[in-house]
Amino acid sequence: MDDSYFLDRMDKDVHGQLDSVRGIYLAPMSRENDIEIISVSKDSVRTSMELKEKHMNGNRVAHGAATFILIDDTFAFASNLFEPAVGVNVSVSYHRPALGGTLEAVSQLVSETRSLSVFDIKVYCSGKHIATAVCTAFKTGKK
Repeated sequence: MDDSYFLDRMDKDVHGQLDSVRGIYLAPMSRENDIEIISVSKDSVRTSMELKEKHMNGNRVAHGAATFILIDDTFAFASNLFEPAVGVNVSVSYHRPALGGTLEAVSQLVSETRSLSVFDIKVYCSGKHIATAVCTAFKTGKK
């Protein structure tokens, strides 16, 4: 994949984090679910995922795990942008079902210390707010 895909979606002040963004994007789970980057800035990441048959549950709405995959990937982009981190806690509230179309997730940095980062991630489908997650990452200190 050409670097222009990533750089076109990244604010200029985070172009130095290209390797991190590329690595998360190319992870097998991300590619298996066709998660796409909308934008990356130092304080916010936007991603999307088109809902497919494999993402639907028995009630013909998006499976909670499908929504969580997008949340977790968005969390990975946001928390690993400047240094390696691992998730230590994710709390998700589902507000309404996603009936089909494309999910979009938006992360916002809430708090950051030397060792922890906390992000608020909201998920939308067809303009409706369907889920909210609070995600905490531990900075591993490994480069």
